[in-house]
Amino acid sequence: MAINHNSKRNRLTFQWRIENFSFCWQVTGEYLQSPVFRSDLCFGVGTKWNLRLYPRGKLDERFIGCLLHRDEDSSSLERIEIYFKISFLLEDQLFHEATVYREWFKKGEDGVMVQFMKREDLFTKIKATLIPQGTLTVCCEIWIQDMKNVECPQLSARTVIKIEKMTFTRSITAFSSLEAHRKIPFKIRSASKRILATLRLFLAGECSKETVCVEINFIDSSIRLFEIHSCILDERGKEIESTRQEHCFHKRWNRPEYTLPLTKRELIENKARFLPKDALFLKFECTISLGIALEEIERTDFKLNSLAENHSAQQKPPESSFTLKDDLKSVYDEGFLCDVKLRAGTDTFPVHKLILSARSPVFKSMFGTDMKEKNSGCVNITDVDSQTLRRLLLYIYTDTLDDLEVKTATELYEAADKYSITNLKEKCSTFLKGNLKTSNACGILVVADMHQDEVLKVAVQDYISEQECVFRSKEWKHLMENYSKLTSETMFRKITKM
Repeated sequence: MAINHNSKRNRLTFQWRIENFSFCWQVTGEYLQSPVFRSDLCFGVGTKWNLRLYPRGKLDERFIGCLLHRDEDSSSLERIEIYFKISFLLEDQLFHEATVYREWFKKGEDGVMVQFMKREDLFTKIKATLIPQGTLTVCCEIWIQDMKNVECPQLSARTVIKIEKMTFTRSITAFSSLEAHRKIPFKIRSASKRILATLRLFLAGECSKETVCVEINFIDSSIRLFEIHSCILDERGKEIESTRQEHCFHKRWNRPEYTLPLTKRELIENKARFLPKDALFLKFECTISLGIALEEIERTDFKLNSLAENHSAQQKPPESSFTLKDDLKSVYDEGFLCDVKLRAGTDTFPVHKLILSARSPVFKSMFGTDMKEKNSGCVNITDVDSQTLRRLLLYIYTDTLDDLEVKTATELYEAADKYSITNLKEKCSTFLKGNLKTSNACGILVVADMHQDEVLKVAVQDYISEQECVFRSKEWKHLMENYSKLTSETMFRKITKM
């Protein structure tokens, strides 16, 4: 149900970039699915979601559509009411404003279809950008009523459609005497010289109206979409007549055919132009879509608003040139009026006791005692490496998390716990929950257990319980050998949830 909803709420924002969108192969009723994201990153409900994009529509092939889908999950909530909106961008330019919807979702259920524009209009825009394949970004914001006042992250995901492009020319000698139905083959090879498909040129029809036909035979079973631009060349190699074809493949036994724009008779009647020395010269430009090359959650970021909101914000003049965050960062970067230094390894960081004391009770206690380092003006930090300390100080001064990865987020999480910076620890925990994988889940579980973080620990245990491949991994074997109590707790939780 579409509604007007203008109140400011904390929202989980999911941005999904689809690279080479023009080469989606799905036919009407079929969809391209985004990576799965979890809503407990924002409002503590362990539901799973994804976006489903219909490149050729769900029912009407003329329109591109998208919907929000709730996955089957382990949440105790069979139904949940969600507010959401979906907007679309092309090369970072907003071209579809979102409507807010309110829907009840059951497990495994779709939301309302957002039908946003005709395919032909979209591809007109793609051509206007001078980027042939185009990158489409789908931005989805979700929230619930009466949500807690928390800072929600922005999740960024990417799906890359693998394509290969080939251009080649071929000639058919003695074209005038070419016999009907005799097929002349041309092989289409990948960059690695693998044969992807073959073209077979032949004549069909009555003698006076014979058409020049091309049959496509697909060799590689990974081909999802095939686009071919065929050109007839004149005696100087200039393109004279051309035709463009696109084929999506779902029935492998099909061998599609198409005809060149000129008949045999028309070519012979203009022999001097089209058949120099009785040879027909053709140029083929092929683009082949080979399915999904990459799909991943790229990052979790606490700094960015939704793309749609960013676009709107760009239309408004800023209320002020610099914020308090900007001013504090400038003071930190310049080292202005610093009264103490922190040393980690070989790096030294000039800082302000007052700011560090206000942000961390550990630093407050450190600077409030009569310690030797305090009087010397330099404090040695031995439990944090220099890069982690750099990120920790950036957050203390600006509330900013910069370029997080699982490794750096884990190190920053541990530092935040040591220095009792609770909100930083929570943000790192949220990032780790949103970036769980088979390869890192066991390591994050150990960290959560060491720091007595039951919320993170339970989230990781639930993830492991749902991912059977974790139990076959070398990381799980290492966990069993070194943390037997922790593995027993995890297995017990899995069994009790069944």
